[in-house]
Amino acid sequence: MPKDKTTDLLNAEPFEEKEFLTYEKDRAKAVITVFIMAFLLAIASTYLYLQGLWYMAVLLFFILVLFLKYVLSYLKIPFPKRGWHKFLLFAQLFFTWLIFWIVFLNPPFAVVSGPQIGPPQYEPSANVWQTLSGTGGVYDIPYNASHSIRVSVSFVSGITSYTVSQLYKGTLTDLTSNLFSGSIYFNTTASPFAGYPVYLTITASSGTHSSTDNIELDLA
Repeated sequence: MPKDKTTDLLNAEPFEEKEFLTYEKDRAKAVITVFIMAFLLAIASTYLYLQGLWYMAVLLFFILVLFLKYVLSYLKIPFPKRGWHKFLLFAQLFFTWLIFWIVFLNPPFAVVSGPQIGPPQYEPSANVWQTLSGTGGVYDIPYNASHSIRVSVSFVSGITSYTVSQLYKGTLTDLTSNLFSGSIYFNTTASPFAGYPVYLTITASSGTHSSTDNIELDLA
């Protein structure tokens, strides 16, 4: 016998407007509170990441997920009863934390990458600089080129230290270098010839941020 839908409607529980409004008000409080917690967690995660403790940032997130219900209860905010509302609350926590964490890891709040080191340039004539041709860190240099080389270096803050080393025919040498007007200047102590390239390693640092570029000079 078909189910009588009219009977179900007659026996349905009456709509409690006051209870509904109270539940929605409590859910709104939970949404706002979770947003604030995720925002603060993103700030803490950024600090931990910059200290090299990124795994602690992830651990803090999972701890908050596990104890979210108890944190809300401590703040006298009822945890949602419906499964869909619970899912939305956890999803809000995750995406708010992740989005703000990404934002805080980028300028102007923070910088996680190191200084940018440009391609090498040589000096074909006095005070005239020309970029060497090449790709993938391998560059061709004319056989009669001078030993004067420079690379540009840029960062959001000042360069605090830099080094240049040369490897030629198995001998490693630290080269004297100078930083001037956004470029590192140095002179190689060897010239490449067939079968014997010159390998250069350039490191530039700004505080805790550092970048290293490896350059191979071959005979053009």
